[in-house]
Amino acid sequence: MGSDKSNPGTRLARYGRAGPSQGQNLAFGMANSGIDVIMQLIIDDGASTRPSRQVIFNSNYKLTGIATCAHKSRTMMASILYTDTYTINAEGQKRLTKVMSQNPTPLIQKIIAGKEMAPIVRGEISALDKSIYYWQNKLRTDPSTLLPHLEAL
Repeated sequence: MGSDKSNPGTRLARYGRAGPSQGQNLAFGMANSGIDVIMQLIIDDGASTRPSRQVIFNSNYKLTGIATCAHKSRTMMASILYTDTYTINAEGQKRLTKVMSQNPTPLIQKIIAGKEMAPIVRGEISALDKSIYYWQNKLRTDPSTLLPHLEAL
């Protein structure tokens, strides 16, 4: 549940209309880079059914929205929303315009045959958001690139 008592579906609906396939991953703690967040989600330590791992590898998800911020008790929080389709509404377009104006070099990635995800909107810590997005897509398009990071643990 969000700080404003919202759920993932409510947050997606603020800025547009999401398709029927939706999911969310949350990461907390000390994250110096996007790979730290992605590794936390892959390892999913302490969760017997590995729900974060199941979400990040779900091939139905084609779009992702990433927001990172400070967290009052856990240093950092990353919220990653996933969906299969998304149509941005007027409020979403306004938010996107604002975020793009604050960061004049937008992240543009080629979408590769349904594996690579496209960003919806970005959060307040755009460098970390971009890094999470980058490593998430590396995981989906070429998982072997993460092996050295896993072996180093």
